[in-house]
Amino acid sequence: MNKVRSGRIHGFTLVELIVVIAIIGILAAITIVGLTRYQADTRDARRQSSATVIAEALEKYYDNNGEYPSCSAISGAGATVAKNTLAGLDQTALLVPTASSSETNSIKCNSAGNILTINGLDFYEYVGDNSTSCNAAGSCLSFKLKYKAESNAEIKTITSRRTTDIATSGNIINLTASSSSFTTYTLNWGSVANATAYSVQASSDTGFVNNLIETSSATNGATLTGYVAGTTRYFRVKPITTDGVGGNWSNVVSATTRQLNTPTIAATVNSPNQISTAWGAITYAETYKIQRSTSAGFPADASTQEVTQAVASGTTKVYTDEQPGVTKYYRVQALATGDTSNWSNTVARTTAGPPAGFYLTQADPQYNIVRSTSNAICAAGTTPYYYWYFGGNPWVEGTGYRTVDGGFPSWNYTVNINNSTRCQTADYASSFVSAYNNSSRTLSTPNAQIGNDAYREMSWSGNCPQYTTNWRFDWSIAAEFNASGSTYNQGGRYSNQGQAWGDGRGRVTLHCYSEAPFGWGDITAYGEGGFGPKCLPMTGACPR
Repeated sequence: MNKVRSGRIHGFTLVELIVVIAIIGILAAITIVGLTRYQADTRDARRQSSATVIAEALEKYYDNNGEYPSCSAISGAGATVAKNTLAGLDQTALLVPTASSSETNSIKCNSAGNILTINGLDFYEYVGDNSTSCNAAGSCLSFKLKYKAESNAEIKTITSRRTTDIATSGNIINLTASSSSFTTYTLNWGSVANATAYSVQASSDTGFVNNLIETSSATNGATLTGYVAGTTRYFRVKPITTDGVGGNWSNVVSATTRQLNTPTIAATVNSPNQISTAWGAITYAETYKIQRSTSAGFPADASTQEVTQAVASGTTKVYTDEQPGVTKYYRVQALATGDTSNWSNTVARTTAGPPAGFYLTQADPQYNIVRSTSNAICAAGTTPYYYWYFGGNPWVEGTGYRTVDGGFPSWNYTVNINNSTRCQTADYASSFVSAYNNSSRTLSTPNAQIGNDAYREMSWSGNCPQYTTNWRFDWSIAAEFNASGSTYNQGGRYSNQGQAWGDGRGRVTLHCYSEAPFGWGDITAYGEGGFGPKCLPMTGACPR
């Protein structure tokens, strides 16, 4: 039997439950999202308000100080910042909405590595002018204050309304410049507070117009390279802020890159085969190049020899293979990495060797002259220098005295002439070499004798000095009987012609003659004698 149930209560189906739960979830989500957005908006509004208040306090600080506070001053303890830095600021304005209960100041410095991001920590990012002064305990020329805007996922920025002129931080008045190489300049100057960089200018003129080069430096120093040796440049610098605003130009200084000076060389002849060269040390030189040549033009061929020696080897070069009479030319050049000096002056030197052994040649032109000639021979390119001695004493000397004439101061005098000769150049003189022999002769007094050495005959004899050109004789006999003649024999005879024995006397005159310019003219010698036994022999006494 079937029973019919009545008044039965029907529940929700599973589908219906799921739909209801979904709707409730959607409504809850909408509510949560709306609430979250509301909360975010609230926090954004608070951040904006606080950031604005902080920015205004910073502007007030500028009004009082002419600059903005440094990073350390603005990011210190909240109570200190609110009291001393941003005086009169409500400390709560320093806190972000999400600050912890222990936090007193939410301002953090960008220079300390605090970079605000949407999904990162929540704080106020203080960006100064990025100078050392601003990042430390000095001051800032400008600022940017950043905060989050959660609602639209943005980073908001408030920029300072004013920027302090960097000139207020000081000017550069102590710029120095030097050169420590052949291609580089080194600049240094005192740093300027709030400068984040420095502009550096180099020019070939003080007006900074020609050959102008401008560069920048992040520090208070710079090294400029790429120049050539001996280049003079003028320099100036100025500070630059983080915004690219420049200050005043510094003092102007100049410097010249290093340059090798031109050396000066000297050469000395030490011996017939040795010449030494020397020059002054050149600052910064590393090596020296020395050239020797037989040509003043130093051609690049076998006639030119070149050597290079390190500075440690000194500033001299000695050549021991020189040839007497050959002129050589010398010059030197200084070298270093980055520069080569000009060639030095050119010096020429010629050595000289002594002459070989030699003899004197004697060829007397007159009876009263001794003529002596030196036969010393010097090498080509050298000149003989003669030194003569007369009677063992120094007499005459010089290059023009190859032949000398010595005179007799009196009769019966012996002349003795000696010689030493050396070879020389303008740079060197060899030792003297003496001749193997000397020139010598005696000048005897002319004389004549007369007598009768045979019956009624009278004879004479006599001597003229050697080298007399010619001579003649004259007879003078008593009773006015005269005879004369000439002969090249130094003697003659006269025969009695009618004169009585014993009553005749005779006289002979001997003439010795030598021509000018060296001769003495007519030299006369006299002799007397007579006829008769009392006059025999020639040396006997004759009546007068």
